[in-house]
Amino acid sequence: MGKKIFFVAFFGGILLTSTITIGIPGILPQPEVTITNTPQDRFADVDRPVHCGTPGAGSTPYVQEYEIERPCTKPLAITTDDDGNVWFTQTNTGNLGMYDPETGEFSEFFNPSWPRVDSMMWGIEHYEDGSIWYTEDRLNSVWKYIVDEGAYLNVPYGEGDDTFPHRITELGTQLVINDYTGGRINFFNPTPGSNELGYWTLDSPDRAGITSEVAFDSSFDMWFTNWRDGEGGKLVRFDTGDYYDAFNDLPDNSTDVDINPDDYVTTFDLPEGAPTINGVASDAFSRIWLSDTSSSNLYMFNAFDEEYTKYTTPRPRISSYGNASGAVIEPISRPYFADSDDRGRIVFNEQTSNRISVLDPFTDELVEYTIPSRNPNWSDCEEEDMSCGIAQVLGFHADGDMIWFTEWVENNIGVVDTSVELPYTVEIDPQTVTMTANATESVILRVGVNATAAMAADAADMGANATATEGANATSATGADGASAEVAFPAGLALEMSSTAGIFGVDVEVEAVELPVNGTADIGVEIIADGAREGTHKVALGIGDENVAVTRYLTIVIGTEEDVAAAAEAAASFGEPIEIVVEPPPDEGAGEPIEIVVEPPPDEGAGE
Repeated sequence: MGKKIFFVAFFGGILLTSTITIGIPGILPQPEVTITNTPQDRFADVDRPVHCGTPGAGSTPYVQEYEIERPCTKPLAITTDDDGNVWFTQTNTGNLGMYDPETGEFSEFFNPSWPRVDSMMWGIEHYEDGSIWYTEDRLNSVWKYIVDEGAYLNVPYGEGDDTFPHRITELGTQLVINDYTGGRINFFNPTPGSNELGYWTLDSPDRAGITSEVAFDSSFDMWFTNWRDGEGGKLVRFDTGDYYDAFNDLPDNSTDVDINPDDYVTTFDLPEGAPTINGVASDAFSRIWLSDTSSSNLYMFNAFDEEYTKYTTPRPRISSYGNASGAVIEPISRPYFADSDDRGRIVFNEQTSNRISVLDPFTDELVEYTIPSRNPNWSDCEEEDMSCGIAQVLGFHADGDMIWFTEWVENNIGVVDTSVELPYTVEIDPQTVTMTANATESVILRVGVNATAAMAADAADMGANATATEGANATSATGADGASAEVAFPAGLALEMSSTAGIFGVDVEVEAVELPVNGTADIGVEIIADGAREGTHKVALGIGDENVAVTRYLTIVIGTEEDVAAAAEAAASFGEPIEIVVEPPPDEGAGEPIEIVVEPPPDEGAGE
C-alpha cells in the first residue's frame, strides 16, 4: 500500500483534518471497513492508523501513559475531580471517560442523547456539586453530566454556524465559556444540586473575530484575545471585580440594563507577527502569557508598562516533524493552550514538538517533557516509522505536581510528574545582555549533568560506562538538527536552543566543548547583533535528551548607547560588595572592629 499523505491546516488555530475518503459507486472503489463494533468503525481500515493510533501506552521517567480500553475514542479535554479521578471527553463517541489512578481502571459513561456523530469537545470542568460540564461544537451545546444520577443534561448554547462553545474556566461558582467563532463570553451560573441555570453574555470588541479562552489574574480581571486570522487583533481585559461591585450596588428596582459591561473593557494591541493567539494564562504577578499556535512563541504582557516580551521555545527535534520530504526548512513547536499551576508556573502544550512544557516565570527556566507515543501520519515521517510523529496532545490539566493530558490520535491519556528530579542544570552568566544594534557580546552557558539522576532517568541514553568522548554525538548551535558550531555531548544528549530566525538581526553562536558525563561545563556563547531591531528578546539555551529538556532564557535587550551605558552602570553598582564595620563599645574588651561584607547574589538581576 502506498503512503497516504494527510494534510493538516490551521484556520485561526482550529485543527482541520480530512477524515475518510468517500467512494462514489461505479466511479471510485469503496474503502474497506472491517466491522469491529467499536468506535474505529467510523473510519475505513486504511484511515484507522491515522485517527486511532497504535495500540499500547509508553512511559519515560517523567511521563506515564494509559491506554483507553475502547479503541479510537479520540480523547480531547481533560480535568480532575476532588477525589483525584481523571475525566475526559471522547470526540469519537460523544461519551465521557473516567480514569481512577487508585485502581488503574477506566470507566465510560454512555450518552443516550448523542446523535452518533463526531464532535470537537475542547472544554471540560468539574463543578463544586460534583457534576462534570463540557462543551462540544457539533450541536453547539454545553453538557452537564450528573455523576450521582448517571444522567446527561444538554444545554443549547446558541444557533447558527458562527457559534462555537470552546473552553471552560471556573470563576467562583460561575463557569465562563468563550464562544470561539461567535464573538462573546458567556458567564453561566449553575444552581448546585439542580438543573436551573442563569447566564449573562459579554460581547467581544470584534464580534466577527476569534474569541480565545480566558484567564483571570490575581485581581480577578478577565483576559482573552480577540483577533482575525492574518489581520491581528486585541488583548482584552474585563474588570470583572469592578463590574460586579457596580452591579451589586444597584438599587433593588434596577435591572441589568442599568449597567453596561462594555464600560469595563480595556483593549491592547496584540504583538506584531502573532496571528493565532489561542492560549491565555496569568502568573502570580498578574502578567499575562499568550501562546501563538502559528509559531514557536509565547508572549508575556506586562500591564504596568503595556509591553510584550517574546519567548521562543527550543527548536523541535527531528523525531517530531520527520522531514522525510526535505521540505521542512524551519520547524516550529506550535504552543497551543496555556494555563498556570498552583506554583505560578506557566504550563503549555507544544503541539508539533510532542511536548508538555513548564515555564517558571521567576527563574526563566523551561522544562519540556516529551510524550512517548507518536503517530507518524501527522508529521513528515518515513512510512511506518513509529519513532517519528506526534500524538496530538491538545488537552491538558495541571493538578499539583501532576499534569494530566490527552492524546487525540493515540487513544491514550497520560500524566507528567513534575516532582521527579531533573538530571540537568542550566545557568547563564550573565542572564541579561544589553547591547546596541551592531554590537557583539558574550555570555557563559553553564550546563551540568547529575550522573545519578541522569542514569536513573535513562541509563541507556547516558551510557553507564561512557566517558566524555565515548559515544559523544555532535550537536549544532541551532539545536539537535542543523549545522553550525558543534558541541560534543555524551550519547543521548543534545544542545537545546531557540531558533533565532524570528529575531531580526540577532544571531547566537556556541563554541565547541565536551561535556563530562558527571559535572558541569562552561560553554561560550556569542551574541551578534547585525542591524538588530530594538526591543527585548528571550532565547532559550540548555540541554536535553529524548525524554526531557532543560533550558533557561537569555534576555537580549537591543537598545541605544545610552541604554547600554545605563545597564553597565547599574550592573557595576549592583555587583559591588557592601562593607559594614561594627566598632566595639569604648573600653569594653579588646575587640577588633568586626567587618561584615554583604555580597550581592551572583549575577542575578544585574542590569535589570
